[in-house]
Amino acid sequence: RKEIFLKNYAFIMNSNTKNNTFTLKMNNFGHLEKHERSKLRMLNRGKRSYGYTSPVFFGKKIPYKLDWRKAGVVSPVKNQLNCGSWYAFSTVGAIESQFAIQTGVLPDLSEQELVDCSWNYWNYGCYGGFPQSVYKYCMRNGLSTSDNYPYRGRNGKCNRNNPNSSYKLIGYQDLKKGDEDNLLRALYYIGPISIAIDASPEEYDFYDSGILDLPFCSSDNLNHAVLAVGYSLGKRPYLLVKNS
Repeated sequence: RKEIFLKNYAFIMNSNTKNNTFTLKMNNFGHLEKHERSKLRMLNRGKRSYGYTSPVFFGKKIPYKLDWRKAGVVSPVKNQLNCGSWYAFSTVGAIESQFAIQTGVLPDLSEQELVDCSWNYWNYGCYGGFPQSVYKYCMRNGLSTSDNYPYRGRNGKCNRNNPNSSYKLIGYQDLKKGDEDNLLRALYYIGPISIAIDASPEEYDFYDSGILDLPFCSSDNLNHAVLAVGYSLGKRPYLLVKNS
């Protein structure tokens, strides 16, 4: 493990010496090989489910900058630990934000319930899943709070012991793939949105600060989900995301 750590450290230092728009930093992934880190964000290739007709915001005006954190409707960054439950964290973040926007109260909802209980919805616990499947589950079952169903970061037996305390979801919608202009408008008019990205480049694993601008990212090899919470349309445009 020491050799792996030193290799990753050298990668980080080498990247930081370049004239990049971002910096990298050693973290809890430092002792893992690239293929081991990839397992924590592997997109399951099983059956997908889709939401209702994609909303279109063509022509609607949006501000120069947006950061939903400033409105107090984005929950703190959470840690998925050594578990490929990114699909749950991304989607739960979006659901939490919608409840906060609609009610003024920001809940802390349970990702672990989804890890344990949504296997019948084409999710596979710590082995990956789909944000759309999370929405389907929450529409039919609701979702407990983290206090009632705390996160453990491993697969476990479903234990929804108080379904009456669940937060209910009435529906969801899919945005058109690859339409970044519509995504920005949806962010402003709807709120934080769960999005899929290509997180294959190693820079994602050790990101620390700045604008991560990687020309070799794929728009088709989508293997991770994050929560988009804002954007900037400045000289160097960027999307502001919350990762787990």
